[in-house]
Amino acid sequence: MRAGNRLQIPTCNNRQHAQVSDNMNNITSSTTSNHYRIHGEFDVSVDGQILISRVFGPWNFEAVEAYGIEVNKKIQLLAGKPWGLLAVIGREPFHTPESIEELIHIVRSHRKLGRCGTALVLVDVESPILVKLILSQIYVKAEEPFYFAADETSAIVWLNDKIIKQQARTDRQF
Repeated sequence: MRAGNRLQIPTCNNRQHAQVSDNMNNITSSTTSNHYRIHGEFDVSVDGQILISRVFGPWNFEAVEAYGIEVNKKIQLLAGKPWGLLAVIGREPFHTPESIEELIHIVRSHRKLGRCGTALVLVDVESPILVKLILSQIYVKAEEPFYFAADETSAIVWLNDKIIKQQARTDRQF
């Protein structure tokens, strides 16, 4: 598995554009009339046809926006084939209403690019029932098949099954 680039999101002022630096050490932004702090951190990598996303902490719109920019770069490696997302989530991953809507938008756009499912693994979460409820609502609204796995191994098994089935459907169409 290739190691991803760990990105801890520092405070920055931004509502419209966050740019991830080339060395992935920080986020820079332009100043706008709105001033919001970015909350959360993430690490994104690709292994085969699986995008691996490790996200931690509460997220606001700006964090989801920065995450979307980085994920879109990685999706280029998966283009043209079905792929799945392994999301390892920790430290009370609560969202603002705006970040939830942005995440739904991102998932829907990824579905058009071959994403066929999301497997979620919760780690170090104090309120797993609440977190599962919130995340379930996001994936239901985005019309994304999802699965809460006990560990990364079972999550990968579930994703590989989804990817294989989607590839078989695609192959039958041609």
